[in-house]
Amino acid sequence: MNMRQILPKVEKLRLETESPSKYSDRDIRNCRDFLKYFYETLPKSLKFDATFFGRGICHSLGVTLDLEITDNVPSSYRRGIRTAAGAVLSPPLTRWFSSRSPYIYELPATQTSAWERNFAKHGYRNMAIHGFTDHASGRITILGFYNFKKEDDSIDIHSILKLIAPTTHTTIQQIPKGMEREFHISDNNKEATLTEREEEAIYWTSKGRSNSEISLIMGISRNTVRNHLYNASVKLAASNRTELVSLSIQRYAN
Repeated sequence: MNMRQILPKVEKLRLETESPSKYSDRDIRNCRDFLKYFYETLPKSLKFDATFFGRGICHSLGVTLDLEITDNVPSSYRRGIRTAAGAVLSPPLTRWFSSRSPYIYELPATQTSAWERNFAKHGYRNMAIHGFTDHASGRITILGFYNFKKEDDSIDIHSILKLIAPTTHTTIQQIPKGMEREFHISDNNKEATLTEREEEAIYWTSKGRSNSEISLIMGISRNTVRNHLYNASVKLAASNRTELVSLSIQRYAN
């Protein structure tokens, strides 16, 4: 395919992605709103297994994120890329920060690092990353796809990333600052149904009550409280009490 065939398609994608009507009448109240409208802007020919987003601010020591969003990225993978201090360890992300250009990572046939082995263990083969920096305000947005593939080879992934980055930045900045710092949707928690007792145990946990206190309030044993919280954690793919409460709030607030 030559440039005469490619350029009209790129221009069409640019007009669709940058159309003000896509965002001017949108009320982005929360992270689910953001994901819904983000997916509306993507070309239908782009397929992927999972997405991630980061919103933050640049400073002299680097970047501090005040919001992280993932869709279909399991908690076990997220734990595997965290350092002991809680920072995200991602060589492709580091590569992007150094260049600020669209970056495509392909998993090598032989994995030599813990990060690569964690990437491969969760079935990921590639990652596409880009972002947008507002130099006036210092605000930054990062976005990416796991296991992307194209059904239309006339537009490359670099072009798509460049075109969607500015509007993604504009839209994610509309999410109120008071929302949770992390928002994660996975296959495990999209359709998970909690029992009334599990919901009640989570509610009292959100109020800072211990298992012993919850057992007295609910009239059940501490072991039963622990079981309710464990079962709910499995259903929502939560790794600890804080994440369990956060995921539960997100389900009902949205």
